Amino acid sequence: MKLRIVAALAALLSTLATVNASVVNGKCTGSGGAPGVCISTSSCTAGGGKYITGACPGTPADIKCCTKTSCGGGGGNCRWTDQCGAKHHTVSGLCPGPNGFKCCVPDPIVCGRDAEGNEKRCIP
Repeated sequence: MKLRIVAALAALLSTLATVNASVVNGKCTGSGGAPGVCISTSSCTAGGGKYITGACPGTPADIKCCTKTSCGGGGGNCRWTDQCGAKHHTVSGLCPGPNGFKCCVPDPIVCGRDAEGNEKRCIP
């Protein structure tokens, strides 16, 4: 009976330890709640991002939570593609990290149409 309890506790502790562990190229939360990615500090700064310590537990020492709060002009910021909501679109190549971490930019507002029927766009 004691052996079963010890084994169950060991399994529970192992599970709890992995719940809080981060992975390289995985999601994290940066300064001010900004969406971030756990990448090397050199990749972060080379991509124009800023990093914080302590938000990517269980990763190598050079892996930090990287955020980039401005990209693409017009109010864009780097975030995971599944976090880029309605009336926004993603732009590749402007953010540090893996392919799923992209610049999320608000869609332009359509202000009307010209004589040929083409949309006139306004910057929000």
